[in-house]
Amino acid sequence: MSASKKGPSLQTILHLTDIHFGWEGSKPSALADRKVCLEGILSEVSKLESKWKPTLVCVTGDIAWRGASSDYTEAKAWLDRLLATCGLTYSHVLFCPGNHDVDRASAKTVPRPEKSSEGDTALEFPIADHWLKPFAEYTKFTVTCGVPPWKLGAADSPLVGERTVNGIRFVSLNSAWCSKGDDDQHRLWMGRPHLVVLEANNQLREVGPLQREPLTVALMHHPMDWLHSDEQHALAGRPPTWDYLAHRCHILLTGHTHGQVRGADRIADRALHFTGGSAYQGASHSNSFRLVRLGSDSVEDRSFEFDPREVSSPWKPLLARSRPMYHEAGAAPALASGSVAPDTATIRLRCLSHGLKQVELKSRLLRQDGTLPNPIDRPVALRVSVQQPEFDEQGKLVRKKDMETRMPFYEAVRTARRSILLGDLGHGKSTLAARLVAETIDKSTQGIAVFVPVKKLVLAGQFTPLDLLHAVETYIRNEVCVGLPSLDLAEMLNQQTEVLIVLDGLDELTRELAARVLREAAALVDGWATVQVVATARPVEMIGVSFADWCTLNTVALDDDAKAAFIREELVADGVPAAKISAECATLAGALKGVGALDAIAHSPLAIRLLYPRLKTLGDEVALSLGDLLYELLTERLNGWQKRDGKPSGSAELDKRFPTPDQKAALLGVLAARAADGQNISVEQADALLQGAMTNISASDRPALAAEALSLFEWLGLIGRGEGIEFPLQPLAEVCAAVAVLTRWDGKVGDFGSTGWRTVSFAAAIARRRGCFEDIRKPLVAYVDDLIA
Repeated sequence: MSASKKGPSLQTILHLTDIHFGWEGSKPSALADRKVCLEGILSEVSKLESKWKPTLVCVTGDIAWRGASSDYTEAKAWLDRLLATCGLTYSHVLFCPGNHDVDRASAKTVPRPEKSSEGDTALEFPIADHWLKPFAEYTKFTVTCGVPPWKLGAADSPLVGERTVNGIRFVSLNSAWCSKGDDDQHRLWMGRPHLVVLEANNQLREVGPLQREPLTVALMHHPMDWLHSDEQHALAGRPPTWDYLAHRCHILLTGHTHGQVRGADRIADRALHFTGGSAYQGASHSNSFRLVRLGSDSVEDRSFEFDPREVSSPWKPLLARSRPMYHEAGAAPALASGSVAPDTATIRLRCLSHGLKQVELKSRLLRQDGTLPNPIDRPVALRVSVQQPEFDEQGKLVRKKDMETRMPFYEAVRTARRSILLGDLGHGKSTLAARLVAETIDKSTQGIAVFVPVKKLVLAGQFTPLDLLHAVETYIRNEVCVGLPSLDLAEMLNQQTEVLIVLDGLDELTRELAARVLREAAALVDGWATVQVVATARPVEMIGVSFADWCTLNTVALDDDAKAAFIREELVADGVPAAKISAECATLAGALKGVGALDAIAHSPLAIRLLYPRLKTLGDEVALSLGDLLYELLTERLNGWQKRDGKPSGSAELDKRFPTPDQKAALLGVLAARAADGQNISVEQADALLQGAMTNISASDRPALAAEALSLFEWLGLIGRGEGIEFPLQPLAEVCAAVAVLTRWDGKVGDFGSTGWRTVSFAAAIARRRGCFEDIRKPLVAYVDDLIA
C-alpha cells in the first residue's frame, strides 16, 4: 500500500465492548461507581501520546443492558464525550450488536434453529422482520447517533454488512440473532447466508499473506465457543463459518467473555483474534479496553485494565505487544500440526502422567486396594450474567440460577486466562484440576499443562511474578520431570508455547500468602500472552482475599443423577456383574434417598464415596455429618487397614503402647494441627513433635516409637514424606487436628482460639459421638459468636 494513502499504517482502533449501560438501574451508588470508571477511560484516552490516539472506535456489542431506550440515551451521552476527547465523529464509529442489545421479551417469541439446515434457512437474505424486531431500540440508537449503516449487498442494515472507513474494510456479523437469555451458549448462529451475500457482492473476499488488500477487520460480539457446534465444525456440503470468516479478514474483534486481558489468537493460520474484556461490569471487576494499532505488516496492541484494588489511578496501562499482521508458512515459531519438539513432547508426557497420578492418589485414599472407580465427568458453574451482588440474611452471597451456566471445566477455563475454582470441602476441586491438566494436554498438539500443589512452592518475602514462575519451574523439575535437561518456562513462553499452570489448594496457605500468589499470578498472565493460570480454593478460607479480576467458577453440588453415577462406578469397582449393576444402583440410591439426613450431606464426591460402604446397612435412625464420616474413615484406617493383606504388623510396639484408633489419631493430630493451620513441618520437626506427645513413654523408647508412628501413618496413606510431612487428604488432616484439640483439653476444656472453623466443626461432631458435647458447648458458642461478629 502506498505510503501516501491514508491507509491502515496510520490507523489506531479503540476497541470497547460490553459497556452495559443501564445495568445499575437507578441505584445512586452504583451509578457513581460507573461514572468513576468511565470517567477514567476518558481521562486515559485524553493522555495518550500521538501514535496511540484513536482514529477509529469499534464497539463490539452489549452497549446496553436490556436493549431499552433509556440505556441507549445514557450510552450516547457518554459516547459523545468520548468522541469529543478523541476528536472524532460518529462516521469513525463502528458498532455491532450483542446479546444485551436484544429485547428479550420479543426475542423469546422466535424459535432458535437447532441445526445448520434450519439456521441457513431461518437467516436467509433478505432478513425476516421477526429477526429485526428484537433490535428495534438498538437500531434507533445507531440512527440517532448518525452512524452510517452497513451495506449487505445493496441493502442498508444497522446489524450486519460492510463499510470502508479510513481505507480499512470493516465487516459486522451479528452473533446475537438467537440470543434469548443465559442459556445462549452453543445455540447461536452468525448467519452463513450473510457471509455468502457479502462475498457475492465483493464486500468480503478471501485474504491472507498473498492477498493482503483490502485490510479487513471483522466485528462480532460472541467468540467461537458461544456458537452452535455446526458453526464451528465442517459438515457435509457446509464449511465451518468461524474459519470461513477467518479466511476473509485480517483482524477479528469480539466481546462478551468479560475475561481478563489476553493476547491475540490466530484462527486457522489466518485472522488475528482479539477478545475484548468488558469496559464496565461493575466497580469490583477488572474492566478493560484495548487500542489496536495497524501497520502495513504488523499489529501492535496496548490494553488498559481497571484494578478495583487501587486507591488511586485504578486504570493501569499494560505493556504494548507487536506481532506480524500475516501468518506466513515457516515464519512462526509454532510447529506444524502433529509435530512436537522432542523436549516439549517429553515434558508433556511427564505432566500428563503426573496429572493422572494425582487423580489416582486422591481416589486411593478412599479405597486402599482393588480396582478404583472411574472418575465422573462433572460440570462447574460459570457466572455469565452481570448483576449487582446480593446477600441473604446470614450475609452469604446469593448464587442466582440465572447468573450461572453449567459447563465442563475444560470449556469454562477457556473463557479467561486466569480462573479460580471455588468449592467446599470434598467437592473434588483437586480431581477436577488434575483432570483438566490431562485433558488440556490430550487436546493440544504442543502446549504443556502442569498440576502444582501450591503448598509445595518455595516462595518467600515479596516475591515477583518471575519468582512465582521460577518456583513453578523448580517444582516441575523436582517433582514432575526428574532427570530431564534444564527447563526454562520463561523461554518457552517467549517462544509462544501455550502453558497452563494449575495452582491447587490456595486455601492451604495463609490468606496473606494466597493473596500474594493470586496477585503475582495475575501479573504473570499480563506479562506473557500464552500463559494461563487456574487456581483452586475453598471459599470460606479465602474470605478477605481479593480475586475480583479472576474468572470465578464454582463446583456444582451432586444431584440425584450424579449421586447414582458415583454409586454405579463404586459398584463396578467392587466387581458387581454388569447385569446386576442397574438394579443394585437403584436400590442403594433409593436407600440413600430414604434417609433425608444422609441424602442432605451427600452433595459432594467425598461424601458420597464415604457413604457408599454404609448404604447397604442403613438403619431407620441415622444422624451422620461429614465430620462423622471422616472420623469413621480415620478410625477405620487406623484400626484395621494395615491388617487387610494378612502380613505381620510393622507397628507392633506402637500398637502395644497406643492400642486404640483414637490414641493413634491423637498422636497424628499433633502433626495435623500444624498442617491444618498451613504450617510446613520438616521430618525432623515431626519426629520431635511426636516424641513430645509421648508424655507417658520413657525417653529412651520415644525415638523408635516416633519412627514407627511415622512409618505407619505413611503406609496408611495418611501422610507423605518428602522434604517435609504432607497430608494428601486435607479433610483427614482437619479431623485429626480436631481429635488433637479434644485430646489436648482432656477434660479441662479451653477455648478454640484461632483454630480453623472446619476443624472446630469436626471437633463438635467427635465430641457428640464421644458423649462429651455438653463439655465443649460453651467454648463452641463463644467461637461461633466471634466468627459471625
